Formats: sequence, structure tokens, C-alpha cells
Amino acid sequence: MKRNRINPDILNFSWALLVALSLYEQNGKKSPLQQHMFIMRWLETALKKKLLPKAVAGELNWFINEGRRLGFRAGLRAKAEYLWHTGTEDQDTLSDRSRVTHFFKAMKMLGWRDVLVTEQEWALLTATNASIPTVWLRNTALRTSFDPDGNMSLPLEIKLNKGFEGIFLLADDADLNLVMSGVENNLMVMLINAGRPGEQRAPD
Repeated sequence: MKRNRINPDILNFSWALLVALSLYEQNGKKSPLQQHMFIMRWLETALKKKLLPKAVAGELNWFINEGRRLGFRAGLRAKAEYLWHTGTEDQDTLSDRSRVTHFFKAMKMLGWRDVLVTEQEWALLTATNASIPTVWLRNTALRTSFDPDGNMSLPLEIKLNKGFEGIFLLADDADLNLVMSGVENNLMVMLINAGRPGEQRAPD
């Protein structure tokens, strides 16, 4: 059965970090700040002593930079858990809704904020609504795009305030088909479909 195509070294990196954190917490639950400080020490030690393969260098440096930039708000534990779960789950067993959830979690890991809006707010969105990378989607569309079993019945429309070439790779990793639909009020409008390009296309 098909697996997500995450680099095995990155999978091992996330596993090692989560195990180390679990061992650290054996004597009692730690606060978010304590967790963060432990993770940062672990990451910096791994970097200084070159304990991890070169293939992990990008992710290791990214984790460290995010931790220094955002402090405990960086949610490094959640990011490691995301890497582990997406690397070990059978994508074929996931519902369309779960794959879409993975897609948005990956965007959050890369610094994007996702915002749910009403139909009225959706129509009034412009590129000046947010200075940080933001993806918007409608509450109503999120409800109506999936059937009760989590299968996608309608394409899910999203709007972005910044260009992001990597978004197509994230969609591909989640077994989703992402199509550029147009530009509206200086925002990019895209459609998310279940299935890869060629399997299911957005309507004209």
C-alpha cells in the first residue's frame, strides 16, 4: 500500500525528537516553555555534534530558526508530530477531509496562517487584509465540500495573499490536485480537488 513520500532520515529525526521528549517527561508533565527549552537544547546539541544525517540539515536548521524566532509559540512538538504522522500513515486509508487537513497543517508548518471567513467576508477580502502569509477559506465551503464520510463532493476554493510555489508540492504530498483558478482583488484563487492532476479536474 502506498506510503507518503517523506525522506526516511526526516522520519527518523522526528521520531528521535519525540522519543527524547517523552523520556524527558517521564517524571511529570512539563509546561510548554519547559518543553520548548528542552527541544531547543536537543536540536542545538544535534547540530553542534553532527548527530543527524546531512539530509536532515534543512529541517534541523528550520526547527531551530523557528524556535528562536517564535519561542514556545513555534509549536515544535506539534511540528515533529506532524512529520511523524504524515510519514507513517497510509495515504490510501485517509479520507479526503483528512488529506486536506494534512495540507493545511503543512502550510502552517511553513509559516502560513489559515483563516475561516463568512460569505460576506470572503467577497470583501483583499491583499491588504494581512501582511503575513495567509490562506482563507469559507466556513460554508468547508462544510459543503465533503460528504458525511469525509469524501470531497465539491472542489474547495481558497484564497492566498502571497505567491508560494511550494504549495503544489504540499498538495501532491497530500494526494490532492491544486488548480490555479484566477486572481480576485489581488488575491490568488485556487481550487483543491481530491486526487492527483489528471485524476480529477476542477470544473471550467
